[in-house]
Amino acid sequence: MSVVYGLMQSHNGLIDVQSELGKGSSISLFLPIPTKSLPCLATAPLPVPKSVNGGETVLIVDDEMDVTYFIEVILKSQGYCILTAASAEEALEKLRATPEEIQLLFSDIGLPALDGFGLSAEARKIRPRLKIMLTSGYTDGSLKTRMTEAGIDGFLAKPYDTSDLLAKIRAILDKR
Repeated sequence: MSVVYGLMQSHNGLIDVQSELGKGSSISLFLPIPTKSLPCLATAPLPVPKSVNGGETVLIVDDEMDVTYFIEVILKSQGYCILTAASAEEALEKLRATPEEIQLLFSDIGLPALDGFGLSAEARKIRPRLKIMLTSGYTDGSLKTRMTEAGIDGFLAKPYDTSDLLAKIRAILDKR
């Protein structure tokens, strides 16, 4: 829901939630109607994007299951093998069970108990050359420094769209 909220805010939209005990919930999204027509920006053919498909195994770690599901669906549609975990502890169990199978750890920073940085440090003890990408909706000036010090391979700020997610993951996996 935090991703949807962020997207709606960035587009000046509104979310209306109605819930009635025993009857369920209704969520309505309202986006503003453009007041003027948009100019045609494409005068030349757009470049063909580099392939973002893959066959690697990605371990997704997020305590918000709707976010995990969103990422899982996108990555599976591009050929990636997916493992998921709702906590750092669960992720470490999966990594210990199949360390060589996982090529990328993609984790939210804001996890309960052990955060994304702590998870990254523990994961590197199990598999020192594991590629790690973190994500968060909260960014501050110290984040870049912490990521550099922790040896994190990449970061993706929430909210993000499908093309950003796929491009960033492919770029990190392709890094030597």
